[in-house]
Amino acid sequence: MPSSTRVYNHITLCLISIGLITLFYTQIDEERERFLWSMSTAYVALILLGVSAIIGPIKLLINNKSLPISIYLRRDIGIWAGIIALLHVFFGLQGHVGGKFWYYFIAPPEAKYSFPLRIDAFGLTSYLGLGATLIIIMLLYLSRDKAIKKFGVRKWKKLQRFSYIAICMTLLHNLILLIIANRNLGFIAIFSAVSLLIIVFQYLGYKKVLQKNASKL
Repeated sequence: MPSSTRVYNHITLCLISIGLITLFYTQIDEERERFLWSMSTAYVALILLGVSAIIGPIKLLINNKSLPISIYLRRDIGIWAGIIALLHVFFGLQGHVGGKFWYYFIAPPEAKYSFPLRIDAFGLTSYLGLGATLIIIMLLYLSRDKAIKKFGVRKWKKLQRFSYIAICMTLLHNLILLIIANRNLGFIAIFSAVSLLIIVFQYLGYKKVLQKNASKL
């Protein structure tokens, strides 16, 4: 893909991201500014994540061809999903427990257990978020063309499969927060729609790959 096209993609995705964050920021009924930023970026990161996760299966289903090494549009959307997700982490770590982010991971003073790490539902979702964040940082590093040359196509593709783990961890992170934090209906609707789309299209894509492999036998 010409570099000018990718520049256009990134400018477009940047403007879309800013527009969506602004939209959610103004529509969420909440007075805490940091929490507003946290939720607004969470909405947008989740949407972009869902879109990037279904592009591959859709292309496979429509073209009935093996996927190339990397679909540039999917990669660009994934990059912006990662950028917005990191912004969400930055604001999210300041949105609870009075900004004392270490209590996301270690037991707070009021904990009713003696284990040093936080092992309640909030701690679980924090560790899931941390794991997903580390994978996202790795995937952002792998998004460069230089990474393909450095690792080679086979190893690069293996490392890229960590994206599926990040997706699962992100969905579980959000699911637990839905249960313990009483999120509003808007977030529940977006989370449910994105989760359903990812599951359905990943299943259809996987089924298509199995059919293709079976036809070669």
